[in-house]
Amino acid sequence: MAQVRACIAQGGSVELFPGTDDMGTPEYNKALQQKRGEHALRKINADRSRIRITYQSSTSESNATPLGRIANRSVRAKLTRP
Repeated sequence: MAQVRACIAQGGSVELFPGTDDMGTPEYNKALQQKRGEHALRKINADRSRIRITYQSSTSESNATPLGRIANRSVRAKLTRP
């Protein structure tokens, strides 16, 4: 979070990627992604004009293991510094 806030404070931008595992229905997972994205925005507590949320339907880790599912339940951030 400190790196995200610092990037924004320095004039950079942030792209958030909230994820889900495949344990729920597609509709449930979409709603869950939106909740995770909004929660991340509140936690960052910074200029929202510099933050974009990208919702992807695919996961980045395998859902076959507990660790993969935990990783997919996170919000990843891509920082673009000025």
